[in-house]
Amino acid sequence: MRLVAWAAAMVASACALQPPPRPRAVLFDIDGTLFHSDPLHLRAFQRILAEEGYNGGVPIDEAFFMEMISGRQNKLICRDLFPDWDAARSERFSDRKEAMFREMSAADGGLAPIAGLVDFMGEIDTCGVRKAAVTNAPRRNAESMLDGIGRRDWFDALVIGDECARAKPDPMPYLIAAKQLGVPIDECVVV
Repeated sequence: MRLVAWAAAMVASACALQPPPRPRAVLFDIDGTLFHSDPLHLRAFQRILAEEGYNGGVPIDEAFFMEMISGRQNKLICRDLFPDWDAARSERFSDRKEAMFREMSAADGGLAPIAGLVDFMGEIDTCGVRKAAVTNAPRRNAESMLDGIGRRDWFDALVIGDECARAKPDPMPYLIAAKQLGVPIDECVVV
C-alpha cells in the first residue's frame, strides 16, 4: 500500500512540474539541417577518391559514405582512409575536396533550404532569440552554403568545429556558440 501511495505522489508531483522556460537561443547544425548537402559531398568524395585510386577504383557507395565520411572532420577521414599520409598531404587532399564541393554546389545552382526552413526562421525572428550556426564544415564551405541560401548574416555567430579544441560530435562547438551568444547552454535549443 505504501508503494502505491508513493507512486501516486510521484505522478502527481511530475504532473505539477512547470514547463521549461522559453529558449533564448537556437543553435543550428548546417549540413543536413539547413539543406541537403550530403549528396554533393558524396559525389565530391567519389570523384576525389577515384582520382586517388582509393579502394582499387571500386566506386564509393552511400553506405560507405555514411559510415566513414558523413559528419566527420576531414583530418579524421584522412587519418582513417589514408593512415600513411602526413598532415600536409591530408590537408592538400581536404582542400581539393572542399574546393570540388563548392564548385559542384555552385554548378548545381546552389543548395536549396530544407522545406519549411524559411518559415521556421521567420518564427525564430518573431520570438527574438539569438541564433548560431555550428558545423564541422570548413569555414569557407559554411560561409558559401549560408550565402547560398542568403542567411549568413541572419546568424549572430558561426562556430567551426576545426577551430575548436574538439569538433562535433563533442559538445564543445555548441558550448562555444552559447558562450558567444551570451546565453547559458541550458537556455539553448539545438537543431
